[in-house]
Amino acid sequence: MSKRPESAARVWDASEATKAICDFVAGKTKTEFFDELLLRSEAGSAPEVPES
Repeated sequence: MSKRPESAARVWDASEATKAICDFVAGKTKTEFFDELLLRSEAGSAPEVPES
């Protein structure tokens, strides 16, 4: 079975998205992560931060 050309592009996109997410959260505490304005604007409000 051969892979379709767009399959490789999707794997590349997923890899690049993963790197971008890692850069976005690097060095943030759980509280900082959940308080991030971008996340609140997408979810409507910041979720509860579970105690570790």
